Amino acid sequence: MPVYPTQAELKQEIRYDEVTEKYYWINARRGRKINAPIGSIDKTTGYYRMGYNYQSLFMHRVAYIYHHGSIPDGYYVDHINGDPSDYRIANLRAVTPADNSINRFKEHVSAYGMGVTRNKNRYSSMIKTGGRYSNLGTFDTAEDAALAYKNASIARHGDMSVFRRPSFAGMT
Repeated sequence: MPVYPTQAELKQEIRYDEVTEKYYWINARRGRKINAPIGSIDKTTGYYRMGYNYQSLFMHRVAYIYHHGSIPDGYYVDHINGDPSDYRIANLRAVTPADNSINRFKEHVSAYGMGVTRNKNRYSSMIKTGGRYSNLGTFDTAEDAALAYKNASIARHGDMSVFRRPSFAGMT
């Protein structure tokens, strides 16, 4: 696991531009130029990374440390909008591992919506919280079952609910 620099070390090496919301090198070193933008996207994971002291570091963690001083022990840096390439400070927050897993994008969403399954001519809705499933009911339409899931997700998970993301705001 890489060792991340301190806030003081970062501020000696890089600067933040409030207009572009990007980071730039302050000092020239082998392989980098003054005022060159920092980082590149990792095409396999979608995260921005940067090279520092012979290590590959995640830019979202570097940005969080640069602005907040450190990442609290036992916490992760979460992308509020779910986009791993978006390391703007307004899009980052420190969360517990449990909160981070709630906000994770659900890759396997049924054709009827998140938490919705078809049972003969009706639709069932279930949500998982704390490792346990809760039945939210059976509905005549997939839309009603999806709306029940959305409401339960927001009620149980608050700001961590995937439906709090701008990309999911209009989704039922």
